[in-house]
Amino acid sequence: MKASKTLLVALIGGLVSTASYAQVELDITGGQTFKSAVINRLYSIFDGGAANTSSNVVDTNHLSFEGTASGVLGGNTTNVIVRLGFTSSEQGLLDLLEANLDGFPKTVNEGGGSVLISNVPNASFSDIFPGTAVPAQNASLFNDTPMGIVPFVFIGHNDLVFSNLTKETTISFYEFSGEITESFFSTNGSPSKTIYYIGRTSTSGARIIPEKVASYVGSPQIYGNVGGSLQPTSGLTSASSVVTTVSTFPGTIGSCGIADALTLPPGTGFVLTYEGYAPTPTNVVLGLYPVWSYDHAYTVKSTTNVNSLTSLQSTLFNALLSAITNNTFQTTNPAYTNSFVAFSAMQVNRQGDGTVIIPGQ
Repeated sequence: MKASKTLLVALIGGLVSTASYAQVELDITGGQTFKSAVINRLYSIFDGGAANTSSNVVDTNHLSFEGTASGVLGGNTTNVIVRLGFTSSEQGLLDLLEANLDGFPKTVNEGGGSVLISNVPNASFSDIFPGTAVPAQNASLFNDTPMGIVPFVFIGHNDLVFSNLTKETTISFYEFSGEITESFFSTNGSPSKTIYYIGRTSTSGARIIPEKVASYVGSPQIYGNVGGSLQPTSGLTSASSVVTTVSTFPGTIGSCGIADALTLPPGTGFVLTYEGYAPTPTNVVLGLYPVWSYDHAYTVKSTTNVNSLTSLQSTLFNALLSAITNNTFQTTNPAYTNSFVAFSAMQVNRQGDGTVIIPGQ
């Protein structure tokens, strides 16, 4: 559904809010991997933090926050509503440019009533560069603010006897998932144990970035839990589904962000190394562990787009970006340090997704 024709907020039960004209609304979409940092910092820009902010969780990827943010809006005490509708890195980027609704609509509780939100996104957080999207997008169409460093990892079921992947074994694993056996990865592996790839949909950064790093071109055979057994699928729609499937089924390997890998139930799975290196902050900073990307905050440059930011929306969004990129937050707060790497710490960089890592920030 294209939303360039109208911005629609359909009120459930005939409730019509006249206050909507006097409030600031911000709708954000994008990838799921960086959402824990976004949510943590979102509370910080509201007056009084989480204690004075009304939040509504529809599901883990659809949330809304309501309160005042006079501290970042120059004393303006108008009501503020920020909605998050996370889909995937590529989908969020395309929806932002095309003014699509894939991250929404969802029914949320606002202003004392249930509201069906059909607003197009104003901004998107994404783990990929515009040129990586399919179809590729022109970077000049976006305002792009690098937010932080997102390491991606491969997680394996606890029954695996090998614990490392290389670029070459990853390509073979992608290509022959569901056929390749454990003995391919290790001389101690069983020739009768089939290995399955549990991956996200093709628009997810958790799938795109590892494929780019491995220089893989093609369509990997992905499996998922269908009716209690592993069956071919086009990809899973959430990282939590990847984690749950890997922790449940022997002989499985999945890709996800570190934040999601940390949710593996004890004794069910583990994080593999890549080319012999673990995804530690030091290994990422030095360029030894290569499976990482920048998380970007995107808005459209055009002032004629239906989702272009107003002055107050821009002020609010910039405050959120400043809170996320704050060096103290990125180097000391566990909400960030447990899952991501501080942008300021990097001693290497790359000019595109999965490209050669070069010295310098």
